[in-house]
Amino acid sequence: MAQRPLARFYRGEETEAGKAAVARVMRALWSALFVVGVFATAAIWGFRVEKASGATGIALRLLFNVTVVLLLGYVAWTMVVRAIDRTLEEARNDGVSSRGQRLATLLPLLRKFLQVVLVVIVVMIALSSLGIEIGPLLAGAGVVGIAIGLGAQSTIADILAGVFFLLEDAFHMGDYVEVGNLRGTVEGISLRSLKLRHHRGAVHTLPFGQIKALTNYSRDWALMRLEFRVPPETDMGLVKKLVKDVGKELSADPEMGPSFIEPLKSQGVRRVEDDAAIIGVKFITKPNEQFVIRREAYHRLIRAFQDHGIHLVGRGVVVRVDDPDAANRIIGFAAAQAMNGTGKESGAAE
Repeated sequence: MAQRPLARFYRGEETEAGKAAVARVMRALWSALFVVGVFATAAIWGFRVEKASGATGIALRLLFNVTVVLLLGYVAWTMVVRAIDRTLEEARNDGVSSRGQRLATLLPLLRKFLQVVLVVIVVMIALSSLGIEIGPLLAGAGVVGIAIGLGAQSTIADILAGVFFLLEDAFHMGDYVEVGNLRGTVEGISLRSLKLRHHRGAVHTLPFGQIKALTNYSRDWALMRLEFRVPPETDMGLVKKLVKDVGKELSADPEMGPSFIEPLKSQGVRRVEDDAAIIGVKFITKPNEQFVIRREAYHRLIRAFQDHGIHLVGRGVVVRVDDPDAANRIIGFAAAQAMNGTGKESGAAE
């Protein structure tokens, strides 16, 4: 009789999580019914627990009270956890929206907080049922809390900073962020620290109180700029046409095309150096998609330039000397310097 209303409450009995939650609540209810049945049977046989005297009666009453408190706490916790898990599952399925991402970030922390609060409440009620005065315990806990607060100011500062970061929606789970000289994907959020997974595999743990500035690369859109060094005499009209053609190819690609917000386009000559003209190219994509597209854009543009006789210019120093003899002397001097440097390095290595 109770299973069907519970299933309707959870709205997920067909899932494994829903079945497990319903099973936990049913076990708690059956346990409660068993305890009630035992005491009801005892009452039928003339044994009234509330009227029993002596150590046995007191022990049975205390056992009954504590059992009821624990069972009610267990049922309450199971229902709260299932409600949070259900909302969390919906938020993860709706992860593309800002609300879904924020819920996916905050709900795990809320679950931990409610767990601690519920455990404290159940323990206090159970102690009160045993006849223990909880007033002095609460007063002592307050004194201990003040002492811990004075001795752990940095931890409290980290927790408060984390609360404000989350309220300001500075980042979500899965965002790619930069903090100081550290970069990575947000992999874990606790009450006092943030865990970043670097693309090389390392995990950075950053206390919230030490985060002075945070850059989020996973919001709304991402702009990527590319630069190519070409000879100054290059036909810029041809370069613009090739960039446009490659942009059309990338936009038509079934995998990368949907990630574009603005297609690949040429910015023309951005600046001129002594031996090269710097061509600018840019595109705008959805967050976290720019790096894969950048790699493919480099690959296709370089291949297109090579196919049309446009060679990229490397960085170097060109020395022009009108006197051939002077040029030979300069070359010989540079070669001697290079040989001397190699000899010194070999001697140091030995």
